[in-house]
Amino acid sequence: MRSVEPPHDALNYDITYGNDNKTYALGATTSYSMPVKNGNFEASFRYGYNRLKQIGSAAESNPESHSTSTSVRYAWMKNGFMLIPSVSLRTVKDVTSQGKNTYVSPGFNFTSMWNAPKGPLNGWSAKLSYTLRNCAATLGNMANSITYIDNWFISEGNPSLKPFRQHSGLLSIRYYSPDGRNSIYLMMMPEYAHHPFAPALTTNGDTQVLRNENIGYSYKYMFIMSASWHVLPSL
Repeated sequence: MRSVEPPHDALNYDITYGNDNKTYALGATTSYSMPVKNGNFEASFRYGYNRLKQIGSAAESNPESHSTSTSVRYAWMKNGFMLIPSVSLRTVKDVTSQGKNTYVSPGFNFTSMWNAPKGPLNGWSAKLSYTLRNCAATLGNMANSITYIDNWFISEGNPSLKPFRQHSGLLSIRYYSPDGRNSIYLMMMPEYAHHPFAPALTTNGDTQVLRNENIGYSYKYMFIMSASWHVLPSL
């Protein structure tokens, strides 16, 4: 609500709105694990169903999603080295006001870790990993209901959002002194996303509309460095 004195009273507005949300979800998981030489093997299958019933002041929306995911993982460890490769295949079927869409996407992760044995490199460890992840929109983001921010500004969902792929890597190096008092930590983590979601502001007549859209790409880079060093034994 806005109330100002003349001569600017044309800017006054009084809007009453509300969204009634009901969410239904069902999930099931089955997995199998067995020890193998110097490691462990795992396989799993997941099914998920989600449905949102959203009643707004201007529209009713009922998006739903069915998803299945199959993954296998193997962890191997020997002499301070650990290798953990995993692959997955995910299928997502979205049902929105724009129709039905089915997406099939692979996933992958490779993680390697190393802990130095006793000797000149005692206390040092390192980790290197790469992940290919597929990200899907939430049902709330795909609902086509409208929320009024004010008389000329609305926020709405986007039933046309498509899943996107995200590539991320990680390299970390850590050192702890034998007494645990001194430490060094370095970490680098780049991340690239192809057609991710991002808020976009558009104009529809005199109304400003805010909603998520698939954009071209995004790139992030994180670097962390920390150290703790006690020069004097008594400190």
